[in-house]
Amino acid sequence: MTRPLVWAALAVLLAGCSGRAMTAKPAPGFPPEARAANAPRIAVVDLTRAARVHPRWPEVAALDRQISVLQAKLALASDPRLSAVRIEIPRVDLTPGMKAAVERMRPEFQHEVEVVRAAARAELDAYAARR
Repeated sequence: MTRPLVWAALAVLLAGCSGRAMTAKPAPGFPPEARAANAPRIAVVDLTRAARVHPRWPEVAALDRQISVLQAKLALASDPRLSAVRIEIPRVDLTPGMKAAVERMRPEFQHEVEVVRAAARAELDAYAARR
């Protein structure tokens, strides 16, 4: 629904970007035919039809359908009045992947802790030596 509005806004914006350069007065020595050739032209474009002939339109249409289906499922799942009609949203367990990532990062973090601890110990020893 918003896609045609975006296309229309884009068309208006691009039409406004043409500026006044095309409406400048031609030199007085030009014949009327040349003036007519340089005159600004106005055209009406059916943006919906133009978008549908684009080579990637089927991909956009498929994504629009997927978005619509997901929005409908989320609306049904979040409405408490339709609790009997709840849609089962797939659950993904990220725990194994997170645990593996923690184990991969553990040595690096342990090294950082040791560096900070050694710096703090050296600073404390230097302070104690001054007293």
